[in-house]
Order: sequence, then structure tokens, then C-alpha cells
Amino acid sequence: MRVHQQWWGWKRLGRSMGQSAPRAPFPVLTAAEQRDPATSNFLNPSIHRLATSTPRLSSFVHYSHLLSSMPMAINLFGLLVDTSAQFRASTALDGVFGLPLGTPFAPSAKSHQLVSALLGRAVEVLRVDFEIPGRLRPRGGKHPLLDKTSMDVVIEFREPSGLGLLAIETKLTEALSNGAELMDSTRQYKAWFDAPESPFIGPLSAEVARELAGCNLVQWTRNQLLAFGLCRTGGYASHSYWVVFPGAHLDAARAAVLYPTRLRSPSTCFAASTVEFIAETWAPLLTTPAEREWRCAFCQRYLELEQSEPLWRALNSAG
Repeated sequence: MRVHQQWWGWKRLGRSMGQSAPRAPFPVLTAAEQRDPATSNFLNPSIHRLATSTPRLSSFVHYSHLLSSMPMAINLFGLLVDTSAQFRASTALDGVFGLPLGTPFAPSAKSHQLVSALLGRAVEVLRVDFEIPGRLRPRGGKHPLLDKTSMDVVIEFREPSGLGLLAIETKLTEALSNGAELMDSTRQYKAWFDAPESPFIGPLSAEVARELAGCNLVQWTRNQLLAFGLCRTGGYASHSYWVVFPGAHLDAARAAVLYPTRLRSPSTCFAASTVEFIAETWAPLLTTPAEREWRCAFCQRYLELEQSEPLWRALNSAG
């Protein structure tokens, strides 16, 4: 995937291999390239507008880093919002944080279709937001976990049983992070892990934490705890935590097999999905030329790895 992103960046920018930025193993977008929808990190004018109109997403990594998973998340789920429609309604997420969240746009008509298809039941999407709540200060200035854990995409929806929350974390090439912070007594990990209706088979102990770290499941555990904490704090009837990664990400695929064994009822609160599956689910919902062009561009950038094989062979021969 790293070589493929090199190839895609050079193709996108019209640069030769010798023109990549100094000390960078792949092209880094200049400020002018970041502003131009034709050369930016985002694959559709509407998605570019979403990213550049949401202050929380205006970072170097999101705008110029070709290997970051967050641009992939924005590219994959950006069409869930309608950037021609301003979002003004207050929802349960605002109640959690005590202030409006950052994405200023309403859900698109296709958001209901895609999320219903993913969940396997009809739902009405109420809002879609990105990178929640790592850079926000919830009500009272407290993060649900009292740390910096964030979720790439958070979707609030309504169904007959009440409000629901779908929290999505994406992985492109990153390793699955671990750390002793799971045992930090100043955090809220144990409180949520051992809480009534917790999704986890508890209680959280030092031994359990070591086992989670040994299986590369610490980050997934923290993300699920964040989704559960948001669910309980916001008064949602249910939550589901999804991890989305390319099929070639073997570490994530192995973790996806191990992680559900830690959950009481994984089928109701967790799913592991490939980027390929999400892109395929989008396909029948896309009706305009611009939407179909976006999907072609997305597949070329993230899924059609065979296109970069000549570069891969050339780099191996040079090495």
C-alpha cells in the first residue's frame, strides 16, 4: 500500500519520482495543491469542501499525508453529508458535548441508504461527523475516557427502538497501537469496561490488559469503550463499533478474528469490514456521473494495487 500511494501521488500530481519532497518516501502536497480540488487529498469536490470547511479536519496529516487513514475515512464516507445543505438541528451528540460539533453539513439522502445497507435494517441518519471527540471538550471539559481517543466517523441515526450510534475507525497502513495507558488509573477505562451493560466480558484486570496488548487489541478496546461511553452519556438505545481496513492489512484481519472473543455479544455491537466491502456497498447507490467518478477514483487510489506493480518491481530491482 505504501508503494501504491507513492504511485497514486505521482500520478495525481503529474510529478516524476525525482520530484517528490525531500526526505519524504511519497509525495507531500504543497499548500497550493491542498487547496485545489483537482490535486488535493480528497477525491471529489464535495468531499474536498467537507474537509476544508470543518476546522477539526484542517491538519497537515489530513490535507497532505497520503498514508494517513483519516483522508481515506473522509474519502470513503464523505458522501454521507450534503455540502449544499447546512446542518442546524441539535442532536444527542450536542447534549454529550454541550456545544455544536464541527461538521456544518446535513446528512445526504444517500446516507440513509448506505447506513441501512451496512446495518442490515432501515434507519434514518440524523448526523454524520468526523474525528469525534479527540479534539473537543465535552460538557464539563471531560472526555468520556479522560484521554485523547477519537473516532474517525460517528453516525447518529433513528430507528423504531430509539436513537443509535455507529462509530467507525479506519486503518490504512498504520500498525495497531498498544500501550500501558490502558491501565492508567486516571482514565475511565475500567469504569466503562466493568459498567452494567458493558459490551466487554469483564472485569478489567492487569492480566486482561496484558492479554489485550499481546493481541494488539488495546486501541480497538479503547475505541469500543469510547463508543459505549458516548452511547451511555448521550442516552442512545444502542451503539455499534466498526473497524474498516483494506483486505491486505493482515494485522487488522487477524485482530478482527480475536477481538470478538472479548465481547459479550459481538454480533450486536461490533463489526470488522473491509474497505472493499464498503466501496462495493456504495456502488448501486451512486446515480450521478460525479458520484461514479468518485468511486472509480477511490478504487484506483486504495484498491487497485496491481496498477502500481511496475513501480514495486522497479523499487525492488533498485534495492
